Amino acid sequence: MKRLHSQDDIASMFRTIKPKHTQFFQVYIKLSPQTIESRVGVIVPKKHIPLAVKRNRLKRKISEYIRKEYSKTTPICDILIVVKSQITQVNTRGLYADLHTIITLI
Repeated sequence: MKRLHSQDDIASMFRTIKPKHTQFFQVYIKLSPQTIESRVGVIVPKKHIPLAVKRNRLKRKISEYIRKEYSKTTPICDILIVVKSQITQVNTRGLYADLHTIITLI
């Protein structure tokens, strides 16, 4: 699983795809048959988590969970996860439960 970090790809996902909402995330999913491998992007706004260390730790947790749980049998797609403001009140178990619902959306 690769990173989705191209500014053009992210902007096109924001423009063309209607997001699915979970309790802590907005999720944009786009099937992409032209790529060889699925890509994941995580956006954590600075206004929700001001410290860069905590933002990066959260991004790593989310990316690692998606990488581990995302099966090779599911279709190749681009996944963009935008963190909502309620994330500051969640523990790790609640975070992983909400991420599991993202996996089932795919």
